[in-house]
Amino acid sequence: MWAAGCILWEMLAGKALFQGFDPLNQLVNVVMVLGAPSVYDLWTLQAEECSIQALSLDELLPGGLLTYNPSKRLSASQALEHRLFDRVRTNDIPLPTAVLSLYRQDRWEDREMA
Repeated sequence: MWAAGCILWEMLAGKALFQGFDPLNQLVNVVMVLGAPSVYDLWTLQAEECSIQALSLDELLPGGLLTYNPSKRLSASQALEHRLFDRVRTNDIPLPTAVLSLYRQDRWEDREMA
């Protein structure tokens, strides 16, 4: 769910939320954006399962996706209940049958593939 929050942010903002060039710089970027984790969150972190508490990003995406403590992170079904997806849940708009992209193709042509 952490990755889903980061991907959703990138889709909406057009750039990566955390643009670190090495693991330490990545961690610095996370703390700069989301603030320092609480002592409790630090004790509950495990190397395989890191997560982050969102700031005021809740207006753009379900804030519970970016939470340090994985047990407090939203599930996929909880995230889909966020108001961001309200229009998709109505019958008033048809869902696209083709691949949906929030970007113009030329914005992606300049990016290097890893």
